[in-house]
Amino acid sequence: MKSVLKSLAPHLLAVACYDREVNCRRAAAAAFQENVGRQGNFPHGIDIINKADYFSLSSMVNSYMQVAVYIAQYEGYLYMFVEELRSKEICHWTQNSTEFIRAFCNVTLYPNLCFKSLEHFANMVDSSSMNLAHAALAVSLVHLDQALVIISRMRFMAISAGEAGALRDCIDNLADSVDEMQRLMREFRRLGSGAGNLRFQISNIQTWVSAALTDEDTCFDDFDGSITFTVRRMMRKIERLTSNSLALFNKFADDMIH
Repeated sequence: MKSVLKSLAPHLLAVACYDREVNCRRAAAAAFQENVGRQGNFPHGIDIINKADYFSLSSMVNSYMQVAVYIAQYEGYLYMFVEELRSKEICHWTQNSTEFIRAFCNVTLYPNLCFKSLEHFANMVDSSSMNLAHAALAVSLVHLDQALVIISRMRFMAISAGEAGALRDCIDNLADSVDEMQRLMREFRRLGSGAGNLRFQISNIQTWVSAALTDEDTCFDDFDGSITFTVRRMMRKIERLTSNSLALFNKFADDMIH
């Protein structure tokens, strides 16, 4: 039985993370959770069911970009996930989904960057304004995380005292921005679930995105030296991605409320 379960686990989780239908994703995750409770033989079962829960799998984008990435770190799951993407998911782009993204990106201030950053998620977006807004926010968060790591490492470069102080301030602002984006991503997963007031949840998300934008904008206010260009170029792109994600979320929120 143990060998059968070890083989079954990756297949269940591939469905839980990558199926197009939310009910199928949740059903596969429930089957995995049931076997963890009854058999206890699924590798890393407890850690995985804590990550792949009812709410985290409600969004296809979150299933792809957060849950699947987390599970793939464990030995025994990565190969099945890669094979699932290679054989079934990567070839499912549709012209309609791509054009849907292009059309919605026209509501943003930076439509070319918007489309370029999101066109690869056409299959996940699946012509859903909710999935598109979630993907845009997730992309912004990923770039923020990367920038925080890069700028944190700059502290160890040969820089002036003024630049060192500016870097510390920038790191603090970026850390706040990452925290705000993570909080709104958690709130986003609860939208439409009946857990909380919808208008209040939308207002919270809009407030957190705006706060993240403010933190990003002030990150390089005090820079004046050799690293200024590098930081400004990086932060300019992140600001624009976050601005786009706010515009797409506002469009989705308006459609959802009205």
